Amino acid sequence: MNAMQLDLFQQPKLPDDPDARQLVNYLFTAGAWRTRADIERDLGMDDRQIRAARDAAGSLVIIGHLGFKHALIATAAERGKHLDFFRKQGKGMLHIMARDAAFFRTLGCEVLAADP
Repeated sequence: MNAMQLDLFQQPKLPDDPDARQLVNYLFTAGAWRTRADIERDLGMDDRQIRAARDAAGSLVIIGHLGFKHALIATAAERGKHLDFFRKQGKGMLHIMARDAAFFRTLGCEVLAADP
């Protein structure tokens, strides 16, 4: 095994953001899904802070129907469902973008964003 392969299995770096770091550590220690209400109660974060911390935590925090979970604690199936959720969201957003761009063109409206 060379050094590059070894790096693939090292522990991920904790986020620089203190709220994100707190959320990541909380979820890792919990070892299970935690709801938004759990996080609000246990960490004192409001909805906006939870969203910002989750975003700052990057791929270390996954989301699902049961709430939030640390990616290293999640099963392969849970990580797959997390990815599938965002794939479906992306497809839906692209559909809306294409639909709306076509509508704007039929109105003769100028579109300043990327036009499919």
